[in-house]
Order: sequence, then C-alpha cells, then structure tokens
Amino acid sequence: MVTNDFMKHAFRSIAGQGHQAAINMTGLALAQTCCILIILYTRYEFSFDSYHENADHICRIVSNQPGNSYKGKDVFAVTPGLLKEALVSEIPDVKNATRCARKTHTLEYESSLFEESGFLYADPDFLKIFTFPVISGDPADVLNEPFALFITKDMARKYFGDTDPVGKTIKADNKYLFIVRGIIENIPQNSHFHFDFLSGFNTLAKIKGGNGRVETWNTFEFTTYVLLNDRSSPGDINNRLKELSVKYLSDNSFFRDSYFTAEPLRRIHLHSNTNFSIGKNSDIRYIYLITAIGILIILLACFNYVNMATARAYSRGKEIGILKISGAGRGEMIVQIIMESVILSIGGMILAFAITGILMPAFRNFTERPITYTMLFEYPVIVLVTGLSLLTGVFSGLYPALRLSSFTPVNLINESFDTYGGHRPGNLRNILVVAQNIISLVSLVCTFTVLNQLRYIKTSRLGFEKENIITVEIKDPDIRSKPGALIDELKKYPAIQDITTSANLPVTTLGTSSASWDGKPEETKQFVYRAGIGNNYMDFYNLKIIQGRGFSDDFTSDTINSFIINETAARMTGLDDPVGMKFGFNREKGLGTVIGVVEDFHFHSLHLAIEPLAIASTGNDRLKIPGYLSVKVTPGTISGTLSYINGLLKEYSPHYLNHVSVLSDRVDNMYRSERKLANIFIFSTVLAILLTCLGQYSLSSYIAKRRTREMVIRKVMGAQPPGVMILIISQMIKWVFVSVVFAWPAAYLLMTKWLQNFASHVKLSAWVFLLSLTIIISISLLAIGYHVIRLSRVNPAEMLRHE
Repeated sequence: MVTNDFMKHAFRSIAGQGHQAAINMTGLALAQTCCILIILYTRYEFSFDSYHENADHICRIVSNQPGNSYKGKDVFAVTPGLLKEALVSEIPDVKNATRCARKTHTLEYESSLFEESGFLYADPDFLKIFTFPVISGDPADVLNEPFALFITKDMARKYFGDTDPVGKTIKADNKYLFIVRGIIENIPQNSHFHFDFLSGFNTLAKIKGGNGRVETWNTFEFTTYVLLNDRSSPGDINNRLKELSVKYLSDNSFFRDSYFTAEPLRRIHLHSNTNFSIGKNSDIRYIYLITAIGILIILLACFNYVNMATARAYSRGKEIGILKISGAGRGEMIVQIIMESVILSIGGMILAFAITGILMPAFRNFTERPITYTMLFEYPVIVLVTGLSLLTGVFSGLYPALRLSSFTPVNLINESFDTYGGHRPGNLRNILVVAQNIISLVSLVCTFTVLNQLRYIKTSRLGFEKENIITVEIKDPDIRSKPGALIDELKKYPAIQDITTSANLPVTTLGTSSASWDGKPEETKQFVYRAGIGNNYMDFYNLKIIQGRGFSDDFTSDTINSFIINETAARMTGLDDPVGMKFGFNREKGLGTVIGVVEDFHFHSLHLAIEPLAIASTGNDRLKIPGYLSVKVTPGTISGTLSYINGLLKEYSPHYLNHVSVLSDRVDNMYRSERKLANIFIFSTVLAILLTCLGQYSLSSYIAKRRTREMVIRKVMGAQPPGVMILIISQMIKWVFVSVVFAWPAAYLLMTKWLQNFASHVKLSAWVFLLSLTIIISISLLAIGYHVIRLSRVNPAEMLRHE
C-alpha cells in the first residue's frame, strides 16, 4: 500500500515537472541508447570462437622472430609445415594438432567465374579440433583424398541451387578439378577465420609441386593449431615450444633466433597482434575506448539529472516541507525522490530500446558486424540494460534525495537552501558542470585531432603519384608471363596515357629478405623489403632518382641482378654514395650491384616509418614476373576506362578474374580504422555536447531562480540590463575556464599518445584547443541565453508587489 502511494505521488510529481521531465528522460534515453549499442557490440566481440566445444583448450602456435620486424611487428601467425608432427610426438600436453593454409582461387562452373578467397586447406584432424558441423561426407575420407572438397551450405546453394552438390566438379584456376564430397554448416560470423571451401593438405601439396614444399622446416607458410589436454594450459607448453625451436631451427641462419609460443584461441580476435593471420582481427583497445565513452555518456546524463533535480528544489521546497510536517520521515522522502528518478530512468530505457531499433541498420553497417534485432532482446542484454537503468536512476536521484530530505520543514517552506548546515548545495552543481565541460572539451579536441590527421593522410605527399591511376592485378599466368599484347591493346584507348608493369604496387610491397652487402658484418641480420618493377615504373609514378640511374633497356645487366635502393637502405649501408656497391639477398649465389638510389616514399601506411627497400627489374631470376599493370588515365575518365579495361580483360582472359581498382581508393582503404575511429569520436562528441547543453540549461535555470530577487534589487538601485546579463553570464563562463585547466592537459596526453601510432603525423595545433573552447563557450551562451534574457526583462514593480 505504501509502495502504491509512493508510485502515485512519483507519477504526479513527474507529470507536474512538464518539459523538465521530458528533458531529463530524453537525456537518459540518449545515454542509455549509446550504452545499449555498446553492450551489443562488446558482447558480440567477446563471443568470438566461443562456440567451439573445446574452445578453452585450443591454441594457435605463433612464431616470434626477433630482428625480423615486418610492418612494425615481429610476431607471425605462420609456422613451418613439419611443426605439427613435432608438436604431437614430442609435447605430451598436446592432444592433437592441425595445419591450415588459406588460398584464393578463381572457380569456374557452367561458364561462370567466381573469385573465392575462402579456400582452406587443412589436415584430417582439423574437424576433430574445431566444431564445424558436417552435414554430409566423411572428414577422414574428404581431407585425405586429393582434390576432394567440403563446401558450406551457402556455397552449395550459390553454385548448385537446390540440387545435391555431392559428386559435382568445380574447376579452379583453369587447371584443377575439385570434386564435392561433402557439405558443412556455414561458418559462424564470430569466428576469427572463415572459409567456404575445405580441402586436405594432400591437395595443397600437389598444387605446390610435391610434399617437399609442404613438409619442411625452412618456410613459414602455415597456421598451426593444437588441442591441449584438459588439464594443460598454454603456459605449460611454452617452454617445450622453445626447446623445439632450438632443436629444429638452430641450423637455419634465417630463423635461428625464432621461437614458438602458444596463443589461446579465444584471445586471438581481440588480443592478437600478428602478421599474416588467416582472418581479420579486432583490437581490445577499441573495446576499452567505446566502453569508456559509454561510461562518460551515462555519467553526463546522470550529472544532468542531478543538476536539474537540485535546480528544481526551489519549486519543491513547500511540497516536501508540508509532507515532512504531515509526518513523512527522511527515509520516506529519500525513497520518494529516488523512485521519481528510477521511473524517469526506466522511461528513458524504454525510449532507448525504441531508438536502438531505429538505429540498428545504420549501426550494423558502421560496425560491419551482424548485430540483429533478436540480440537486443536476449536475456543477458535485457538483464544488463535493466540493471544499468535502475543503477542510473538510483545514482541520479541519490544526491537530490539526500539533500532535500536533510532540510528542516522551516527551511523548505521558506526556500532557504543556500546556507543550511554550513554547506552550499551549489558547489556540487558547479563540480558537475565542470565535469561535463571537461568531457566535452576532451571529446572536441580528440575529434578535431583525428579529423586533422585524416586530412593530413589524404593530402600528404606519399612520394609517388596516386591520382588518375588504375591498377590491374593479373591472375592469368599467360598474361603475367607475356603482357605485351594486352598492353598494346590498352594503349589504343584514347584516355590511357601510359602503362607500366610491376611485381608490386607502391602500396603492396610485402616481402622481406635478409640482405647482404660489401662491408656488412657477418653476424648482423638486416631485413630489407623487396619490389620488382618495369623499366618505366620510376617515371610513371614520378619516383625521383637522387643518385645513380634507373633501370633502362640499354643495359642488359639491369634484368639480371641490379638493384635500386631507397634512401633509408642507403643510410643502412653507411655509405654516402652506395652506387656501384655489391648488394643482394643471397651471398652464396653472388651479389648484384646497386645502380641507383631513389628518394624515400611511403610504400606502407603512414603508421610505419619508411624502411629499407631494394628494387629490382622484373625479369630478375629471383623475382616474380609482373603481376600488376598500372594504367595512367586522363583526369575525369576513370569510370569509362574502368569499364573498357574490364571488358578487354574478359576478352583476353576468359577463364580468370583479374582485379581492376583505382590506386587512390586502395590508399584510402589503408585508413579505414582511422575513419571509423573519427566517426566514433564525432558521434560521442555530438552526444556529449547535446547532454552538456541540457546540463547548462538546467544550471542556468537554477541560477536565474536563485538570483531573481538580487537582480530585481540591482535594477531598482539603477543597474542596467546589460550589466545584469554580464553578471550572470560571467558566473557561468568562469566554470568553462576552470574546465580548461583539467581538459586540455588530458586531451593533450591522449592525442599525443594516439599520434604516436603514426610515423608521420600532424602536430597538435593550438587552434584545435582554442576552437574546442570557443564551441563550449558558445554552447554555454546559447544554453543560458533564454534565462538571462528573461531575467533581464523582469519588472521590479511586479516582483516587489508579490514580495
């Protein structure tokens, strides 16, 4: 009965608040919407690989290669082919092991071509370790039989419709015939690697040219997983793995210092930072970031409620005082006021669920995760969100409840709040406003800095030409070996200005090798990136030779064993003029000659410093034949030229899908995570500013109410309205400058740390901080403007008549 009375009184009180209750509920709803989206995203991210029955006992073996830093990392997700047998036979804690290799093939079926990157080759025990349900077919047979194939349900439907695919054949790369022997369930999206086709290592060995290319300690090409015994942990086998490393790698000069470690399966998606992983991973730091944003947003909403509730105390003084005179105890008052806050928070939660449902499609596209409406109503999500809503309501209402219930009935009825008990209740309100401004200022500085860095990335000189260039990745081996006919035909198109060939594009320089040169200490291991280019590549991409010369058809030796090195590689040798120096990657076969030095250019993203690079002419006996064509076109003709090139490739290469793309787009795609981070900051900043506006509005309402009599007296004494307005505005703005003292150092430290992720980055500019301050001051002025103007127009005679 008492509870019902509390509820009725709470609802009546909320209804009497009018637009203030609507503002409170809206703020809480926006904050809880943000939190719901974050909960859905983080739950999904932490669910990766948890569906495997043995998930807690599966590990991936990674190779640590000190001294071989590739893209800033020296940990690799690839291991030798013979490691698997050694793991099973020599480490008792290992119950089972399997190798995997992911490849891309062009598949041909009924005259249709499809490029499939989800081809996985694995040992027969693969399906004993991982839980990928088999619908039909025997894994022991399929993964042992050469060119036998499992396909997923989606691929069965894609290629064969409603007919039974078992026994059907698919042609790969215009060379290999695969026979479908079974069907497996689709791979869950929350897997750290995916595949659509599964075949055995016997097949891979035949494709590679024999078991000798697979069963070896000399090449690191395969991903290895182990299933540990129930009582074993990754730490239990790491020492044994290091012993294996010494035993089998010590005779290999390239991998002599390498060693293996075990990585738990369920940590791979968020905690792994390796080269050559067979799937795309996320980063736990992004989870921490968005979780922190969610906490800050919900705190902003709570701060707003506290400010509004305490500001409204003036209008509730008589109400609560009369209740106390009528016999209501302090405990009852606390419960009553907290219940109002909880009701508003629950109302905000219901509204938040509705807003989340509206935002779900956009959120799904933004996160690139299959987050569905059904996930929104899963039991853990409902419990977590409801608990968060109740906690928010209690937290928001606790301070107003304690403060208002502490006053005596006389103070409440006389509305004498300022000095009761020797405390000034405005102090907490000011602290909360400062906290809101700190959050908003930090958010603004972070957002502007990220956007500034993205602009720098887009406009900075990379050292090579990237505009109006179309790239073609040639898959057809006949064209790769003899591209002349295709190039001659392409040059007939009016919009095409120039064409060059290469084994690498400026942004796809991937391979490293241990380099040697005259004067290099034998014990020193120096890894250098390698690239292969056509003779006109330098001019095509506007790369500048600063010493020596470029490749030329006039020198037959250029295609044998000559190198152009970049400035960083030249400094590595310690010579002022390395032209003519003996240089190469295999001293036993003989070193080549450096014929030129090219000005440094960014062949990786701006996250990484420019590293040593050696460039050889395609045709060099230790380099691939050209795999890429680069086509320079007249500005404004890219769309039409793309269509023409695609049509011509279908004619010249009917059995292969050759990739055609725009180089500038490839460069932009290197910074997708940064653009996503910018969007996160923009969203959080807009939400933080909106909530800060609500907070400023509530505080200005409080100040206007508290200082009405004072302003009236000042006007009676001759003060002018502008002076009255300045007095109130200055009281608000001073808290913005107090916020700056804390916000700017915090933002500076955060952004300095983030910019260190880039070898090339902008400097933190003063305008970023000043602009953020200007925005917050403008918001404060707009938020308090209504109350200030209204207060300045109060008629002293009317006010004093009521007094």
